[in-house]
Amino acid sequence: MKLLIYSPLSFSYGGGFERIFLQIAPRLVEAGLEVTIVATDYTGMDNPRLSKANSYLAQRSVEYIELKSVPFLLGSPPSPIIAPTALGLLERAVKTCDVLYFSNAYALHDVAMLALKFRYRKPAISAQHAVLFHNKLHNLYVHLISRNAIRFFDACHVLNPDDARILVRWGAKNVHCIPLGVDTERFKPPESSRKTGKMKVVFVGRLTEQKGLDKFIQALETINSDSRIQKQIEFTVVGSGPLAGLVQAATERNVNLRYVGAVGDNRLLQIYHDSDLLVMPSRQETMGIVALEAQACGLPVIVTRASGLSDIIVPGVTGTILLRNEANELARAIISYVDLRSSDSARYAGMRAAARVNAQRRFDLEQVTQSLVRMIVEVAHRGPASDLA
Repeated sequence: MKLLIYSPLSFSYGGGFERIFLQIAPRLVEAGLEVTIVATDYTGMDNPRLSKANSYLAQRSVEYIELKSVPFLLGSPPSPIIAPTALGLLERAVKTCDVLYFSNAYALHDVAMLALKFRYRKPAISAQHAVLFHNKLHNLYVHLISRNAIRFFDACHVLNPDDARILVRWGAKNVHCIPLGVDTERFKPPESSRKTGKMKVVFVGRLTEQKGLDKFIQALETINSDSRIQKQIEFTVVGSGPLAGLVQAATERNVNLRYVGAVGDNRLLQIYHDSDLLVMPSRQETMGIVALEAQACGLPVIVTRASGLSDIIVPGVTGTILLRNEANELARAIISYVDLRSSDSARYAGMRAAARVNAQRRFDLEQVTQSLVRMIVEVAHRGPASDLA
């Protein structure tokens, strides 16, 4: 069976979708599928973070095709719109596939995929890896176009129950709620425990308001206003993005803040191993891969009540879910872990162990891959919807 995976973003971009499917695609091949990935060369106006994605996939029998993209208008910033000269490559890939699976993340791509689905009579799965709503212009498109187009795909893949309920309400067919996963054999606790010292708190993610970076910096500076607590904590920020300048300015004001920029998986694993707590104060999220990676490495995690994040944390057992996404509440939650580790080390160690078990039992990548294979095979056997009625 031939599976075509389409992404509006280059796999060198290194976002959540790209990172997880670099791991899942080879596993799909091992499960007996013939996998081709087609993506644009668009990197979201950011520096590529996975420059070797192409060779990595080729070594694992996954064909990767990258299409040239063009701006919306002449002279405007880059966009994920496919250049007209590259459309033929996409059409040939669709013609020869048995199932089309695409990341439904940008305007017009759902319409384009729907057109290809009906033109070549291929079953198509719309995968909602990006947040459904995030700004006024995008939300207008979603309400006018996407919520109507979604009904004509043969299946939908969502990552959390909230998105599943929304799509069902819109009339989507065959909605599969399958969370992302983590390679628990790769992301696991260090062989030896870190020596007790300062509490090491890490933020990992794209440096944007969506990820709550500004809240993290505010909470950090609230904590540092108490010199007694400041001496007990070290903060690390990992990632790149438009708010990098905010982090750099904060490092000049706070001696206990370190900014390391974007890193590869090997370095990221080392950072998890050298940390005691992950903080992920996202305003919006569909899942939160780093929260899974951190738990797999035995780190408790502080998250907001954003869809996706609150589904992967067991409150009081593997981490904390903030009732309000406010800097003062985040600061109090971080301080509570400093106090817990010093006053009840056995309970803190129990949370670390529980975080690891949570990742293994509920989100292991092999389980996720099996669920995706079952969905893909089911859609292929059912075949494409015959019309737009």
